[in-house]
Amino acid sequence: MSTWNEVDDTCLGVDDLQDVRKEVNSLAGHWDGVACCLGLTKDSVCKIELKCRGDPSRCLDEVIDNWLKQNNNCDKFGLPSWRRLVSAVADDSGGKNRALAKTIAKKYGLSSTSWQKEDMSSYSVSNKGPSVDSHSEETKPLLSMECSMEDINKIAEYDFDWRRVGRRLLGDQKVRDIDREGSSEGDKKEKMLVEWKSTKSRDATYQALVKVLREIGNNATADRVEELE
Repeated sequence: MSTWNEVDDTCLGVDDLQDVRKEVNSLAGHWDGVACCLGLTKDSVCKIELKCRGDPSRCLDEVIDNWLKQNNNCDKFGLPSWRRLVSAVADDSGGKNRALAKTIAKKYGLSSTSWQKEDMSSYSVSNKGPSVDSHSEETKPLLSMECSMEDINKIAEYDFDWRRVGRRLLGDQKVRDIDREGSSEGDKKEKMLVEWKSTKSRDATYQALVKVLREIGNNATADRVEELE
């Protein structure tokens, strides 16, 4: 993915508390979902709600504070970073706000130094923005984000060989296990995708799925997945 659309994955700490709060303060109504997407346990969420007496804004502040102090499941969800935050903001189980996620992604996707060094040849003569290849994974700022459950359900309806995709995403044994369940092909396809999201967590990205689809020659479906972004 090109420099201009990468989201900073540098570990954040308590010194970044005010900056993070400022970016997500509009998500107070979804504070508990954001907390879960950032890796806080249900027990932690309950304690935060009790401590803050259910006040959404205070609860969200407490969630961010705990997250930056790494009081979460870092092994599964990774260390605090803007990339992790963007994913939680966009997730249908989290902040449910893709517009805000894209804003944060653009804001923290590139240092000013890197922007100045960017090769301007990537821009078209018409000056309407970067020229892009329709099959390039570098054209979508949020391709590196986890697939949302809403989009998983949409993708399950697309035309692709779920067994071939599943073997690359989950391995042969898991595909055989799903195949033995005896449900319809559509159900098996959806189960494979849900299993992939569940087991791979933050690695179950749009980019990873697009890559596999292109590897098996299904560029049409890969394009449709990219369009979800």
